[in-house]
Amino acid sequence: DTWSDDENNMDPTPEILTSHVSSLLKQIGDHARHLNSTIESRDKAMEKMEWKFSNASHDLDVLATKNKTLKEGLKEMEALQSGYDELVEQYELVVEEKEALDE
Repeated sequence: DTWSDDENNMDPTPEILTSHVSSLLKQIGDHARHLNSTIESRDKAMEKMEWKFSNASHDLDVLATKNKTLKEGLKEMEALQSGYDELVEQYELVVEEKEALDE
């Protein structure tokens, strides 16, 4: 609120000053409540984001562990496949030698 023309043209009375101060205090209170509400909303949003971040971080740790386990398993499978391939080659050589002897 601003002072009316009548209030500006004369010396303010204590009642006018009291009314104006009261009005300003009410506006300050309204703004303070709005600011507090905004801060509370922001704080709740931050807490929610921190919780989500914490869960995401945990999920990433779990996935990293699973990835490591899968990589180790893949190495074992590759070693087994290599051993299997060697056995197949040896078997094929034995079969060829047997066929050559049978002829």
